[in-house]
Amino acid sequence: MKISPGYDEEAIAAIKSKVPVLSRLASADWARVPLALRQKAQFSSRVESARVMSGIQSRLVQMAEQIKSDSGIFMDRRNFVSDLRKIAQEEGLTPWDPFKVGGLQDITSISRLNLIYSMQTQMAEGWARHSADMDPDALDEYPAQELVRDEDREMPRNWPERWKAAGGQFYGGRMIALKTDQIWIEISEFGLPHPPFDFNSGMGLLDVSKKEALALGIIGEGWDAEKASKGAEVMRLDETTASIRGIEPEYLAQLRKEFGAQIKLTGAHMRWSAEVGDSPYLATNFFNKTPEQLRQAKEAIAEIDKIHVFKAVTGAVPINEGVTDPKSNGEYRPGNSPKIGIKDGKTDGVGMTVAHEFGHHVDRMLGGGKEYASTVKSDEMLEIDSTIRESAAFSDLVKHSKTLSPDDFKKFQDYWLSDVELFARAYSQWIVEKSANTDMRAELDRRLSGFVGWQWKKDDFKPIAKAFDGFFKKKGILK
Repeated sequence: MKISPGYDEEAIAAIKSKVPVLSRLASADWARVPLALRQKAQFSSRVESARVMSGIQSRLVQMAEQIKSDSGIFMDRRNFVSDLRKIAQEEGLTPWDPFKVGGLQDITSISRLNLIYSMQTQMAEGWARHSADMDPDALDEYPAQELVRDEDREMPRNWPERWKAAGGQFYGGRMIALKTDQIWIEISEFGLPHPPFDFNSGMGLLDVSKKEALALGIIGEGWDAEKASKGAEVMRLDETTASIRGIEPEYLAQLRKEFGAQIKLTGAHMRWSAEVGDSPYLATNFFNKTPEQLRQAKEAIAEIDKIHVFKAVTGAVPINEGVTDPKSNGEYRPGNSPKIGIKDGKTDGVGMTVAHEFGHHVDRMLGGGKEYASTVKSDEMLEIDSTIRESAAFSDLVKHSKTLSPDDFKKFQDYWLSDVELFARAYSQWIVEKSANTDMRAELDRRLSGFVGWQWKKDDFKPIAKAFDGFFKKKGILK
């Protein structure tokens, strides 16, 4: 079935009804989300990028309605994959694990994006067909359907076994049931009564006429299509809420924690918010980290967003890497797809480490993405640089450097006394001192009691904080 304005308006409406939703949930976890919410969500397993999910939705709508782009090109599978691959790569979503690159766990891969395109269009087509099939007149003419293989697969699933396990009956070896039978939901990986019933299943449906259904004994002479139609559960496109009745309080709390402001509760119902990416960390991707690391990292990004305009400074930067130097707690990796790495297993001080590495990202983005603004020395940046170098902490670092061997002295200067590193350390402290986050404040206190000159004492930092305020205010990005 090809989706086009003149061919199937129901399929087009099904695609347009969806709301982009950002989440780190895997497919198996999404299966637990109430069906009414799942049907309305434009989601992809473990994707938290607002640009990617909004891009998927807008391009599917463009494809469905056959709307030309500004360059006069219609959206099709090839352009969908090409566009989304570019966006995902720009968002830095290429997996750090080389064994995942190019596979279905890689949102930048052609195979994953092809699967998304196929699943989304097939879901819309399947819903449109099922909705039409539930019309009493259509149901009276073709009350049943047969599960058949539409496309061959190298390693096909055992559908007869799945059919049998779900309680389905066989008619001369054929898998046939009423269109209103619960069996279709039971065999579906997605809990839906229409194809696709699983990822890349290659399975489809054939109508079975009333005459044949009678001959097979699937229905009797008194079977009433109108009554059967009324009893069938059909998801309407205008149903935008899901009842929370019957949902255990613990799971409801999990949903609210996972989706945050994206999910709205009103009385006994919940629905998706039409807004996407309200929280800055939702536009930042946190993969391959422990729950405690995730918590501290997300809280740090949220604190940054309270202080300056997030998107005006920089786009999303994934926090999904480890570190190459075992002595480092964190690393910033610049480039076309910048990333932040956090030391595996580290659970103390993650928030301030994230703020420090994010400071490198801000520094580079303010430098146009090619160089660090702290090294360019604009008039605004000179004020930050001079206050840093006039501080007591900086003097302590210089004194310490003079006690080192020539080799160590050079290494110390290249790192601890570099413009880029000084900016990032000052930026992270600027964020912490404006924050009420107890974890980040505790980490600052720990650093102040450790290596002399690592961070600045409160009075020593005041001129630097004032310079940062002025810098971000002149840039128009201080909240």
